[in-house]
Amino acid sequence: MEDKTNEQSLDLSQLQEMNVTDLEAVRALTDQTKMKILEAFGPEPRTVKQVAATLKMVPNNLYYHINQLENLNLIKVVSTRVVSGIIEKQYITTARTFTFSRTLIAQSNPDQDINEIMDNRVLSIMEATSNEVKESVKARLFSPDLKANITTVRHEFTQAQVNLITDKFQELINSPEFENCQPSAGEATHIYRVAFSIFPLAEDETDQEPE
Repeated sequence: MEDKTNEQSLDLSQLQEMNVTDLEAVRALTDQTKMKILEAFGPEPRTVKQVAATLKMVPNNLYYHINQLENLNLIKVVSTRVVSGIIEKQYITTARTFTFSRTLIAQSNPDQDINEIMDNRVLSIMEATSNEVKESVKARLFSPDLKANITTVRHEFTQAQVNLITDKFQELINSPEFENCQPSAGEATHIYRVAFSIFPLAEDETDQEPE
């Protein structure tokens, strides 16, 4: 039985990039479990039970991490309701992307190799995205009726070109056209994952120029 609902005004267009300067927050953002939880929450309001189902984990095992993420202002409560005497909260992340310097990573994890920390962070994000793709394939969502696109190219770039591509993508997802796109009356909507990655490839013998 639902007894009471309390919702806060929610403007997803305000969720942009957050530059993290707190050492404890950086430590949380380089923790694999907390990274998976943040990826599962995203900008859409979700409960702990929903996130636990996505991660295939027991909800009670998440509360410790979620309380820490909330205290560090990496997620926040946007609505609460009392169901059968139990308070159920919905959370969102406080930013679309979190950035921090390699110096802070080293300071927040002095006993770990910084390259290993960054490797684990990247792999955690890619693993979460891969799991979502698998679930979408399993649900047969890659169909003409619900258009989705995955494109991959291998190309040679300068660092300046990579910076330009990254900046253009960031401009797109932060643009008013992207944020304020409203469906027509009666038009169905669906939640999509927008995944972008551009990274240098390890060279093999076939990449080497002949002498």
